[in-house]
This record gives sequence, C-alpha cells and structure tokens, in this order.
Amino acid sequence: GSRGRRERASRSASLAAVHVYFPDPWWKARHRKRRVMNEAFLRDVQRTLIPGGKLHFWTDVQEYFESALELIAEFPRLEGPLPVAEKP
Repeated sequence: GSRGRRERASRSASLAAVHVYFPDPWWKARHRKRRVMNEAFLRDVQRTLIPGGKLHFWTDVQEYFESALELIAEFPRLEGPLPVAEKP
C-alpha cells in the first residue's frame, strides 16, 4: 500500500521538512478518510523528520485546518501552528 511506499521512500530521521500545500479537503463526511492529513501520514512525518524538522501544512479550508491541528496535537514531536512572517 501507500504506507509501504512512504516507508521505503524515506528513512527514519532523514528529512528536514515535509511540505503539504492545499490538499484536497474531501468535503463529504464519507470521504474524509481520504484526507492526506491522517494518523498514518502524521506517524510517518514524525518518524521521518530529523530533530527540529518542520511540517509545513497550508490549507484555505478553515475546518480542515482546525481538524489538522487537533490531529497534530496527538503527536508529541509535532507542534504548531507556528507564526509565519509575511512578506511586505
């Protein structure tokens, strides 16, 4: 499955950052299990990030943002959201 591909693609503590920009929000409740921000994905992110590594997650869907924050809070090595300096 996709988890096996992710495990082969990235060794533990090997990435400085993981970037997820504007993923499909899967609006319908029955499709939410398809969202990229899920427990299995975040376990892999936590496993593959080096100490101090960053997860960059951007969405323009407030509900997705809030649900992602709740999920991220379950992973002790992941923290956020962190402030982002805006360019002038």
